[in-house]
Amino acid sequence: MFHRCALQVNPQHYLSRFRGQETDGDPRAHAEAIVAKAAEVGVSVLAVTNHNDVSGVAAFRDAAKGRKSHDMSRLRGVLIRRHPRVEFKRDDIRPVDLAEEMAALLNHDGGYILLGVEKDQTVSGLTRDRAKAEEWVMEVARSHLQPATNPSWEAMDWDDDKVVGIVSLPADAPDKPYKVKRGSYWITKTRVGTSTRDATREEEQRLYRQSGNLDYGLKPVPGSAIDTLDIRRLRDYFVRVLDDTAPSHDDPDAWMTLLSNLDLRGPMTPLYAEDGMPFEPGLVDQAWDFVRRNTSPTAWLEGPRRIDRWEYPEEVIREAVANALIHRDYSIAGTDVMLVIYSNRLEIVSPGRLPNTVTPAGMKLGARYARNQLLVNVMRDYGYVDARGMGVRNKIVPGMREHNGTEPDLIEEEYRFTIRLWKEAPRAS
Repeated sequence: MFHRCALQVNPQHYLSRFRGQETDGDPRAHAEAIVAKAAEVGVSVLAVTNHNDVSGVAAFRDAAKGRKSHDMSRLRGVLIRRHPRVEFKRDDIRPVDLAEEMAALLNHDGGYILLGVEKDQTVSGLTRDRAKAEEWVMEVARSHLQPATNPSWEAMDWDDDKVVGIVSLPADAPDKPYKVKRGSYWITKTRVGTSTRDATREEEQRLYRQSGNLDYGLKPVPGSAIDTLDIRRLRDYFVRVLDDTAPSHDDPDAWMTLLSNLDLRGPMTPLYAEDGMPFEPGLVDQAWDFVRRNTSPTAWLEGPRRIDRWEYPEEVIREAVANALIHRDYSIAGTDVMLVIYSNRLEIVSPGRLPNTVTPAGMKLGARYARNQLLVNVMRDYGYVDARGMGVRNKIVPGMREHNGTEPDLIEEEYRFTIRLWKEAPRAS
């Protein structure tokens, strides 16, 4: 079926969730206003888009009811296909099988379980009535998951008097990891592609991390002791940065007492001499030195002064490296932040995905997050980050635009996040 006039719209909470803008009002009133205006100007089809979240569709569907005189069509708008966030099941499966799919999607990026759909994606329909199917789904979510959850449910009419049940599970479920009981054990499930499997130990740790139930800033480093710490940097932090007092170098008991009562762990900072001059650079400074040694500046004279323009702006490099060090996922062992220079670009790769509902697009618009708040606090004390926490929007993006007119690429992959900076703008063909 084709329609001459269609309009793509967003539900009321889209702006606050993905654009970082405050929104007021009722979602249904928002939908009714859009539907009324669409009917007034002759739009016959509304496509509701919200990054794979269908929770806002119901308000538009209800608002469109009774508008036959305006030829406002109410379509299902569902394309059944394989996707990592979609699972197909009959509704006569064992409760534990449904619970495993729920847990895996909740631990991943959320998604949908379509009940009454076969593995080959043909629609067989629910085998029980709508009310009993909903009751069964909610009972599984309460009794077979730890912690219990409350998914969204919708029963949708299909062709030939069939009904499909849609179980919606949110992308930002707060109580990860979700587990399913197997015998006397509770097992964490996760999603890999379009299949569900038991989570590995490392995957389970990352889920605890995402929920905030495991703070790697407070996790002990195996084999560490007071004599493995850099007392010089600690003294510099307390005396110079915080303008406070600190124990002497040779008093380990006093240092143990101080550090045991302080929320401080391993700053990645420079070391300053007593005269206030730095003599050992921190990781951010070392990164900029590496870029300068391995790139070539362009130089010109302005009167008697020589002006050097580096291939990449210093402020952008420092901000990107600081972000990578501060916000990386320290639960991923055996890998480090990487800075790689290519002939036409520079990439800074940080282990771990973006947390919660943060997206690359949201970061460019000012979305803020802090995976390791202790590191944020210390690096802010040293002046590497500011209190606003919007370095991508305020420094990296405008810095590259001003420097050479390029747009930085923010690339999220399953286990890493990359900021790609271009050496120069592409030449027009």
